[in-house]
Amino acid sequence: MTPNKQSQPAVPGVPAAARFTPARSKPVMIPEPDHNFWDRSMRRRLPVKIRLLDGNTTVEGVVLQFGKFNVLLDTAAGPLLIFKHAMASASELKP
Repeated sequence: MTPNKQSQPAVPGVPAAARFTPARSKPVMIPEPDHNFWDRSMRRRLPVKIRLLDGNTTVEGVVLQFGKFNVLLDTAAGPLLIFKHAMASASELKP
């Protein structure tokens, strides 16, 4: 026997081969729940309306880019970066 196998304690119910082989699983990337909404709006260049958490402010524009934490909109006043944690709701406007 090799020294490595002797130094490992026996684990009941686990085959010896499983104790000495490295893990083979890789982390699975799970897309954000809102990814499809932002991706569809951006690809189709659909206008969106975003209501912010303060309750009074709404922003309308077309999605230029989006990431995990923010959305870049093309508005009438120019490009506007909005952080997702400041959004209360987002909806597509009917063209």
